[in-house]
Amino acid sequence: EILWFIPLSTKVDKYRTIIAKKEKKYGSCKTRLIKRIAGREQAILIQNAFPTLEKYIQSRHTVDGKVVKIASAVEREIIDDLKDVDAILVPIGGGGFASGVALATKMVNPHVKVIGVEPCGAACIKASLQENKVVSLPSVDTVAEGTAVKTPGDVTFEFIKKYVDEVITVSEFEIMSALLSLIEKHKLIAEGAGVLSLAASRKLQFKGKKVAAIVSGGNIDISTISALIDKALIARGRVFCFSVQLPDKPGQL
Repeated sequence: EILWFIPLSTKVDKYRTIIAKKEKKYGSCKTRLIKRIAGREQAILIQNAFPTLEKYIQSRHTVDGKVVKIASAVEREIIDDLKDVDAILVPIGGGGFASGVALATKMVNPHVKVIGVEPCGAACIKASLQENKVVSLPSVDTVAEGTAVKTPGDVTFEFIKKYVDEVITVSEFEIMSALLSLIEKHKLIAEGAGVLSLAASRKLQFKGKKVAAIVSGGNIDISTISALIDKALIARGRVFCFSVQLPDKPGQL
């Protein structure tokens, strides 16, 4: 029997895609929905419920070699297309992707500035950097669910502390506004976590500089897109909601 653990907050379309791929590769399998908890907490939760699986569980706080390699490939593409890039903006969740981008960037050109971006509602890396140690947030709340991490990994934190020049945060409105701009101006769709870098580019002073903002992640369903667009339009003042009281009589409208 193959058992897959999938976060309860996983979007429906992503959930179905995961199950379809796993069943195609491994045959029939069972799934368990679990509360979305980051890193070692998630590993401990699963281990307590299924102690016989302990040796097969790898906590997310370790650096995934595949993630680092993929991130390195992204950095190489940026350098190949923009050799004189001044800064790279990269979203941060668990830290694996940001670690790979930062490490590869500094190896190629240590003068390129690497800036990590977190949502205000899940800024575990920024909190950890301020304390100079890994700390856990009491809770997370953000539309960028791909970066909704309470506790950064021990190894990834060290990578980020060493190779990332700065970590900044963006608000929920800035995330939604960036998503709307991406759809309207570039006809592209990304998830909330995917547009963190784009949201950050608007609040940094990069006049006369060449900056690469990495847009990563497209795990977003139609209902979420619609809700975020509506909120962004309302926040920008392009859509208004109002209510009136009318007598329940014909012709009042």
